[in-house]
Formats: sequence, structure tokens, C-alpha cells
Amino acid sequence: MAFKKGLINGHFGVSQDVIYALSLFNLTYTQIVDPRRFAPYGHSKKYADYLNNVERLGDYFCDNFETVIVGDTIPDSRFLLQRLDEETYRGKCHIKKLILFTTARFDYGLNIKDDTEDYYKLLKNLMLNENTSNRIFWFANNPWEIKYAKIKLDSDILNFRLVRSFGVSNFKLRNITKEDSEMPVLISYPNTREFEFLLKKNFDFKLLSKNAYGGGVNLAQYKCLIQIPYQVSTMKMYENLRAGVITIIPSKRYLKFLMNVPSYELSAVKDSFEKEGQSFDYIDYYSKELNNFFYEFDTLEELKAMVSKSKEELDYKNVRLNGPLYWKIVNLESERSWKNVLFS
Repeated sequence: MAFKKGLINGHFGVSQDVIYALSLFNLTYTQIVDPRRFAPYGHSKKYADYLNNVERLGDYFCDNFETVIVGDTIPDSRFLLQRLDEETYRGKCHIKKLILFTTARFDYGLNIKDDTEDYYKLLKNLMLNENTSNRIFWFANNPWEIKYAKIKLDSDILNFRLVRSFGVSNFKLRNITKEDSEMPVLISYPNTREFEFLLKKNFDFKLLSKNAYGGGVNLAQYKCLIQIPYQVSTMKMYENLRAGVITIIPSKRYLKFLMNVPSYELSAVKDSFEKEGQSFDYIDYYSKELNNFFYEFDTLEELKAMVSKSKEELDYKNVRLNGPLYWKIVNLESERSWKNVLFS
């Protein structure tokens, strides 16, 4: 089946996920446009107008693609959304399907109130107009995105589908020493440095760079991964579940304690609906669906005792086998969702 597909996305993991989804149906993308090459996050209305009126980017997509997939942060496609909202251009646009695959807030990067309100109004207009709503499909790879959008827009108008990421990666297996394989591992992030310092006072662990850790296939070779959530959901988390990585996370109580540390921030948790007391229900690590595939510590002493155990003793829930098995089921559901939209 030959129809041209374009991808607007600046996140490597999301690109890999979309490319894999297309490959399941023997489809490929025609072109990837990386917004990070020419702009920061959060395209304003003014900048989107510039991309349309000067760079003619909206016309380029409308003229050349029948299917466009937007990954990661949706405001990167604001130029195209604004083009579709213009009645004089709407009928000329050849795009039949616009898939908005949300993995990091549907309004990520927008921080000027009036401009953000204009963006919300734009989305509502598009979803209320039958000439545009029938070609726009909202995907979210985690439940936080859906709840967040509902509260921000005071509506379910985006009609999200929960479509989990496949957790695929193309990292090659590395050789690690037997000594390293018996150690816990921690991936270093700027907002977890103080926690790293606390751990160094308690036990030895392997510290890996966030840009060179080697994916889930390599993390699975270590005793376990100590993960301090830095987002409500990450592509890395799905890769690790698929690879059977034994992962230890802080309890809800300890995570709340960490959130009071000045250098630590769990993106989006302090925003929007934390005061409802349900934030943790929508964080993948703590959700009813996925929490059973993680181990929790409530104190550093408890964490120290956990990592002192052998891999077999630690993994009493057999996450090494059950994680990949469950993610195969999730993958089948995601495959059906992509198929239903791509071939509808």
C-alpha cells in the first residue's frame, strides 16, 4: 500500500517507536522533520504563522503527505494545526490522517498565558469542526497525558486513545564484567545528583550516563536498576519492561520527600491536578497496571538491604520473565490501535 507519510518529531525514542509501528504493516515514512533543528519547544502562534507565511511549511505538508504523525510534543506541529484551521486552506490540504502521538504534555513548552489559551482554542475548534476532526487522531502513550489534557481543556474533546509505546530499541549488547553484573546501576540525571551523593554514602553502585547507558538490553545485565522517576512516563521505562530489567523505585512517601529537595523535580507532577490527591494514580511507575513490575524502597536503609541480595532473591516477582511477557500483550494492543487508524 503506497501513501506518503511524514513524521514531525524531535525525540529519538519516539521516532524509533513510530518507525517500528509502521514496519509492522510493511510501511515506511517518507520524511522526518526534526523541530529541534530550527526551534526550541513550545511554538507560539506568531512563530507558527512565520513557518506558514514565510517558510510555507504548512503548505509543504498539505501538498506532499496523506498521513502525518507528530511525536513527543504536539506544539511542534502548531503551524500545521493552524493551517488546517484556516477555511481557505482546509479544502486544499491533502492530509487525510494527522496522528498526534503525545508522550510529553499536549501543550509542552507553552508558557505565555494568552498564547496558550489561543492554542487551546485552536485545538477545540479543530475537534468541533467535522471537516478537521475526522482526520485528527490523538494518541497518548500514558494515562497522565489524557488526564492532564482533560483538566487543562475542561473537556474530553480530544478523544484520546491510550496507545502504549512498543519499547523497542536498537542498542547492541555490550560485554560487562562479572563484578559489574553483580552491582546495582543508576543512570545519572541533573535532577538526581543529590540522591546519587546520598547513595554513595551507603553502598557501591555503577553510575551510567543518560546518553550512553545502552538501553534496556544492557541494563538487564546488571543486578538491578535504581530508578528515580524524572518524568511521569518515559520511553526508557517501556524499553526496560520489554527487556526484563529489575527496577527499584522510591515509594510514594519517599518520592514526596525527594520532591522537596531543591534540585529534584518530577516534571508535571506539581502542575495541574496534584491537589486532587490522585497524581500518583496516573504516573506509570505507580499505576495499577504497571506498579507490580517494580520494587519499591521506603528508606535508604531498606534500599541498601534490597541491593545486597542476589539477583534471584531480589526478583521474587520474576520481573525478568513477567515484564517481557506482559509487554508482548501490550504490544499486540498497540499494534491493533495503530492498524485501526492507519487503515480506517
